[in-house]
Amino acid sequence: MKRLICIALLTLTFTSCTKSIAVEEELPDKNFYKQKVGASARQLLSDEQFRSLRVEVQYMRGFAPDSMALVNLEKFLYAYLHKPAGIHITTQEIEPSEKEVLTLSDVAAIENSNRTRFTSGKEIVVYILYTNGYYQHDKMLGYAYRNTSAVLFGKNIVENASNPKTISRTNLETQVLQHEMGHLLGLVNVGSPLQSEHKDDENGKHCRNKKCLMYHQADTEQSHSLVYRKPLPKLDKACLDDLRANGGK
Repeated sequence: MKRLICIALLTLTFTSCTKSIAVEEELPDKNFYKQKVGASARQLLSDEQFRSLRVEVQYMRGFAPDSMALVNLEKFLYAYLHKPAGIHITTQEIEPSEKEVLTLSDVAAIENSNRTRFTSGKEIVVYILYTNGYYQHDKMLGYAYRNTSAVLFGKNIVENASNPKTISRTNLETQVLQHEMGHLLGLVNVGSPLQSEHKDDENGKHCRNKKCLMYHQADTEQSHSLVYRKPLPKLDKACLDDLRANGGK
């Protein structure tokens, strides 16, 4: 009799634990991040679906991100995103690429092999990669290439920041990080619909205003703020209107 009771209790305990795991566990969506730039703009800007944001920054050996640039990125995100459960940035070193010149296909493959955090539950995840090489178009400093993915090209960043005639490393990375994040937030007209006519049709998803963060040269070596030590560009009213209309602050 005692033996039968023990078996029944064990069965009940096992069944209860199984149900508990099934209810609490939420698997990450590993396909969510493979969409076009701007596709997750409203999900990033609003708290309708995701209440927190995590930014996973991976960098190749010798090309760690500037710490103050990441602080500035966090401030930028808090200024425009509704994420009441918080915004968190994590960094991790990964193995360097054997290629000195990278295509976007190369960058995407690196992300596929190394990314560890994925959108899950109430948290949306952005991935930023710092490479140890150049982009195939050598004047580009950064590029947003998926709905939650962007890359900074390490050698371009270091070489421009080491030039005494250009802005500091902190300001350079701050500008490029914020510009690429602007694209992920749907600027210009790639997920956050236009509230006024300010898109530069000749230069893709960019703003016409030369003083705006989303001007097409802001993430290239031709940027006026880089070459002439001008104040770092900010989002202009037209771009801010687009973000607010799409769920942003």
